[in-house]
Amino acid sequence: MRSKLLSRFISFMTSAPNRSTERSNDPMDDSIRNILTTTHTIAIVGLSDNPERYSNIVARYLQNHGYRIIPVNPNITEVLGEKAYPDLASIPFPVDLVDVFRNTRYASNVVTQAINMKVPVVWLQLGINIPNIQDMTANSSTICIDKCCIKAEHHRLMN
Repeated sequence: MRSKLLSRFISFMTSAPNRSTERSNDPMDDSIRNILTTTHTIAIVGLSDNPERYSNIVARYLQNHGYRIIPVNPNITEVLGEKAYPDLASIPFPVDLVDVFRNTRYASNVVTQAINMKVPVVWLQLGINIPNIQDMTANSSTICIDKCCIKAEHHRLMN
């Protein structure tokens, strides 16, 4: 899954304004497309049971496109027909990707937990800014994607 161009960190800071509408043969796009193709189970940290919250909208979209979503939220027991877990460590089976919908101040702990669990990919939703994210993932097998939305990237690259 990993290419030399991908490294362990994918950030769309410089190209984010154009990513949601353009389709290209960019190597980064190929890497993201590969991740989206090989991913089957997505733990969504901060998934809300409120259908108007963006975490719920994204989860429904992913579920409707064949992904198994695993809600991670200590305040709910179930959402979208799936049992919710209070944290990543409580999930009794491996996940392919962790999608983070948490405030920036809590996101570092989620990334650290995912790295320790050897989750292949962590996706930080738009608005989450962890300045030392490259350092956090540098010596791990976890790829981190940030500054873009998994739903928008899936729609752009997989449709």
